[in-house]
Amino acid sequence: MIKKPRKKTSRTPRKKRGRSRFMKWLGIIIGGAIIIFAAQRIYFRLNQSDVGDYLSTEQTVAYFQWNELELPVQLRGNMNQNNFEALLSQNAGLKLSEAVENFGKGGITYTFIEHADQIEPVLFVESKGKRVTLKYFESLLLAGETLKQSLDDNPVYTYPQGQNFSFRILDGQVAISPDVEVLKTLDKKEETALSNNEAYQKTLGNLPRRSWMMGYINPEKVHLSDDLAVNSLINPLKSTIKNLAFTVEKEKDGLHFNMYMNSDASFLPQSDISGAEVFNRDLVQYIPVESVGIFMGGANLKAEWQNAIETVSNLNPAYALILEGVINDEISTLFGEGISLKNDIYPLFENEYAVAYGDGNITLV
Repeated sequence: MIKKPRKKTSRTPRKKRGRSRFMKWLGIIIGGAIIIFAAQRIYFRLNQSDVGDYLSTEQTVAYFQWNELELPVQLRGNMNQNNFEALLSQNAGLKLSEAVENFGKGGITYTFIEHADQIEPVLFVESKGKRVTLKYFESLLLAGETLKQSLDDNPVYTYPQGQNFSFRILDGQVAISPDVEVLKTLDKKEETALSNNEAYQKTLGNLPRRSWMMGYINPEKVHLSDDLAVNSLINPLKSTIKNLAFTVEKEKDGLHFNMYMNSDASFLPQSDISGAEVFNRDLVQYIPVESVGIFMGGANLKAEWQNAIETVSNLNPAYALILEGVINDEISTLFGEGISLKNDIYPLFENEYAVAYGDGNITLV
């Protein structure tokens, strides 16, 4: 019987097989670690404490939030860092940078809350945790003193003598105010919380969330003047604006502002803007950055202005006539009697435009 020769099979040396297996397991471990890390980051962001969780929609007048205390380079010449911190902590009565260093994460929110017919300021500091926060505030006690606590599940802490402010620890935030009663209103009530308000969500959803500064204002709660003539113009506008918000982002050559105003849809023109071009800020390249203090621009000033006029007309046709009359008078003063706003000025602004001010000069592109 003739035996067939056995085929030679290539075998991977044992050392190489072990190395391959090791690399495979190493890849699985590293991949798993990346997935776990990413999941933790997502969970942290989704469950991050938001000041809006503790503010009532009806009582919140405004808030201004900073993600870090350090001023941008562009603002340091006009405002000293110490003055900036003193301004934020003036009603709290504590050293803000010291507090952030000891128990904070860097986030600061200065809020104005309507309570008992008064507008009260409350400072929020993003906290690393309850234990480290209490340790810092206990360090401010006078000898022999202890913190007093209200009889709540989440108490308000007050000082017998040493400090003129009180505070309350709210998950990842610490609320600080001289008014104890205001602090007691800061509960996590989902049905009335500002963060769950549809208009508030829409406004913030149209702005960058991680900016150096963010501000929110409820115009209905803001009282600017007791002058009847001023109020007769402002109050109708306040009734059409649900809220407005803005952000300030640090950039290499300056600060970038974004603003979104959430208006009552019944007062807005229902014109079709689906074919509008995207605003790309192409004219920025022609603005000399060294001499610019303020920069404004848009896609089509003529369309934007006419839209504003139409919105004002929906409130009261007389307002639009008065406004256009004032603008026409200014155009005549600047350019002469023969210049028409409609025929001469508007056509210049049908495309992208840019206006910059700095060093006492106005640049128009």
